[in-house]
Amino acid sequence: MEHLYLDAASTEPVGGNVISVMMPFLTEAYANPMSVHSAGKTAARALEAARGSIAADLGARPDDVIFTSGGTEADNLAIKGIAMARIRLLREAYGEQVRPRVIVSSIEHPAVLESARWMERWFGCEVVEIPVDHQAHIDLDALSLSGHKFGTPKGLGALLLRSRVPVEPLMSGGGQERSLRSGTQNVAGAVALAVALRDSNTRMHEIGRALVASRDRLIDAVLRVEPRAQLTGDLQRRLPGHASFVFPGLSGEALLVDLDARGIACSSGSACAVGRHEAPGTLLAMGYDPAVAKSAIRMTFREPLTPEQINQIASVVEESCNSLHGASTVSDPSINVQAQQALA
Repeated sequence: MEHLYLDAASTEPVGGNVISVMMPFLTEAYANPMSVHSAGKTAARALEAARGSIAADLGARPDDVIFTSGGTEADNLAIKGIAMARIRLLREAYGEQVRPRVIVSSIEHPAVLESARWMERWFGCEVVEIPVDHQAHIDLDALSLSGHKFGTPKGLGALLLRSRVPVEPLMSGGGQERSLRSGTQNVAGAVALAVALRDSNTRMHEIGRALVASRDRLIDAVLRVEPRAQLTGDLQRRLPGHASFVFPGLSGEALLVDLDARGIACSSGSACAVGRHEAPGTLLAMGYDPAVAKSAIRMTFREPLTPEQINQIASVVEESCNSLHGASTVSDPSINVQAQQALA
């Protein structure tokens, strides 16, 4: 039986094209882009070309792109940096007695929500969480990138931040990245980020419809073999290679382990929040009961699934759910020995 990786939303493999464009900046053109000699200027040109490419692909200006070590750092810089700049401006205008308000959606990544709560603890900010509906609809307001989500090595990212937005740096040093993110820039990483983003956009145009068709067939197949399952999120307005469900009456983690033992690797939600044995915050914010939210399973993929693969997934889901329901895993986890051992 083929082992299927359905956790692309957590991490994708690094593409061969990305590796090849990184290598010259790791072995030959490795100079510091802040250096004034010719080798440094070569690195600086590559860095700025990558910045321009990312900006063009995302409809931004090159000056808006700040390279970081990933999405978590980008989120921290955006929330804390902008909030602290706002505090400084308010204090300059009105004195010390100010309490800025930080407004975030209730389904944000933990790096966003925890940064907002950090500002509440240490600076007295008022944190307001904007609710969403059952499909999690809300307008986009800011953007951070995490490269390993679209084919770069881990530890690469960027923050798109408009030049007009006041922000305080979180790292002091040499003043790189508009003085907002000091530290010698990772030229190879920036080039990799730009190429991976361009490749990802190209792939989406080439196989986007096939991914959507695969996703819809997968959703239909899972709901057909397991009528108790429910699709989470909007049926139409969702990522092409993304299918997420709740399985009321089951433990999501037990189901995850059982699926993995049967050759299907997926996830129960964000890899940045698993291991806490808590209900996914996104589903709670969408109005799901905590017990139901804990039954969540997410299947994500970067290549279209074949009919045979979809049949395999559906068959495994059916077998796993029947086994776990029969064993009453939620009320007595010890009955399913394999799941119990893996989760201990």
